[in-house]
Amino acid sequence: MEEFAEDFDDIPQDILDEASEAVESLLPKKSRSLYEKEYARFNNWRQEKGVNVLNEKVLLSYFLERSKLVKPSCLWPYYSMLKATLQVRENFDISENMSNVKPLDKKEGN
Repeated sequence: MEEFAEDFDDIPQDILDEASEAVESLLPKKSRSLYEKEYARFNNWRQEKGVNVLNEKVLLSYFLERSKLVKPSCLWPYYSMLKATLQVRENFDISENMSNVKPLDKKEGN
């Protein structure tokens, strides 16, 4: 059996289109624009900071900076939108890669 590879040259275009459509359907239709907006905001932030990687420290820094602009209780919807969008767009699962989310909660007491 052949190993899995991300070489799309041998895949017919209609299959690639259907796969792309399936991925798009993973984000809620009604609020997809909000999800995309948060994802774009995160990517713009990464670009401004010169960050080319995606990991726990980058996400913590991003959410810490966002917490200076919004109430801590408002961070969770952004976290949720970014979590879903990163999963779809970059195959990155925040829940598996971000074990130190709790520091965000501590700001609520301030």
